[in-house]
Amino acid sequence: IAARVFVAAGSDFFATAETRVALEQAGYSVSHRPPGADASPGRAQSAEAFVLLDSQVTRQDDDVATELSAAVTIGRRVYVLCDTEHLGQAETKWRALSPHA
Repeated sequence: IAARVFVAAGSDFFATAETRVALEQAGYSVSHRPPGADASPGRAQSAEAFVLLDSQVTRQDDDVATELSAAVTIGRRVYVLCDTEHLGQAETKWRALSPHA
């Protein structure tokens, strides 16, 4: 993906932690929004890639949309991970925030 990755999963902290550990074990430097913190657009922009873990919770989290928009604005690579059952909902939500999708 990239050397520095920002992981966004809204308030789904288990998914964030699980993904962060997997990426770190693969050799990536990972950042994320700590529990209870406001949106981190600066952190999202400073990473080389943005990994969004789609879920019902994530789609309802306005801070994730803020972070995604910040990353897209400066041309960061964005990867949206979702299950096939919710692919349509994920595309509808996140494609609208990415003019290059």
